[in-house]
Amino acid sequence: MGDSVGDPQYGYEPDHGTGREREAETTHSFSTALRRLRQARGLSLTDLARQTHYSKGYLSKIETGTKPATADVARICDRVLGAEGQLLALVRAGPPPAEPATAEPRPGEVCPYRGLSAFTSQDADWFFGRERATAALVERVFERVGGGPLMLVAPSGAGKSSLLDAGLVPALRRGDFPMPGSECWPVVTFTPTARPLDELLERTAKTVGGDLAVTAGQVRERPDAVLDAVRAIVGDPPVPSGGRRPPPCRLVLIVDQFEELFTLCRDAAERRAFVRVLCALAAPRPEESVHGPAVVVLGVRADFTGDCLDLPELAPVLTDGLFVLPPMSVGSCGSPSPVPRNSPG
Repeated sequence: MGDSVGDPQYGYEPDHGTGREREAETTHSFSTALRRLRQARGLSLTDLARQTHYSKGYLSKIETGTKPATADVARICDRVLGAEGQLLALVRAGPPPAEPATAEPRPGEVCPYRGLSAFTSQDADWFFGRERATAALVERVFERVGGGPLMLVAPSGAGKSSLLDAGLVPALRRGDFPMPGSECWPVVTFTPTARPLDELLERTAKTVGGDLAVTAGQVRERPDAVLDAVRAIVGDPPVPSGGRRPPPCRLVLIVDQFEELFTLCRDAAERRAFVRVLCALAAPRPEESVHGPAVVVLGVRADFTGDCLDLPELAPVLTDGLFVLPPMSVGSCGSPSPVPRNSPG
């Protein structure tokens, strides 16, 4: 994940897990499933190494079955490949460790310690120490509605993915966002991959539970086709008896590991089209529009901001829509650094 440490360029194989995970055995079906899912996503081993931060050689040995996979490897590959737990289920745990301190939780218990893995929305109850950062991010996202995307920038390992998945997403679903009906808005979280527009459509369709019936080419020409398709599936919120019509449902797009747009997507035209679509979806709507602006949040590693500047459409985002997350430190709780805003949007 973007917040994991370990650099595949240098063959560093981080050991995120406990002794129990290090002894985990990899079944033949795991190796086959990993290779099949990777190929189905159109990723090379190099691509997978970049996204998981494990070395290409290490992943190759797992795919050939010559090296066992830890539960943490399976968990991270599950998320990167969108396998929904399939890979983790194929990893069989080895014998329990002798040390009680490293024992696995008993059935019904949950271990709150994520190690170096990013927190997800399922881990929200264990996501401590970033309350101020989460509240500040929610406020900043609210200020940007109708003003374009918001870009969350953080150095590697600062907890960017965790703040998005275990901070912002649960806050939206709890109704902490100060807009009526926001707890019911469809929230689409994804990474760009090598085909960002296709990924946007695929993940949105999965979130709303229906076929959008639009192509990447159609969205290039008319970004609002995404909003039309979502509204056709989700529908308008019901009008309470004798009450006022509630505001329209808004689409929320959270694009984590935005740097994949430069590391995985090799087509410059595709990159530009993807950014244009995101900016158009988050822009103010004409008065006659039946849609409200989408909420678009981009999570990008700090060392890729220069690449973002190469895309003219992102210049206003880096000027007016920046949210900087520093690394965690004692006493600071990782509070976001203030960023001057020329206009709240």
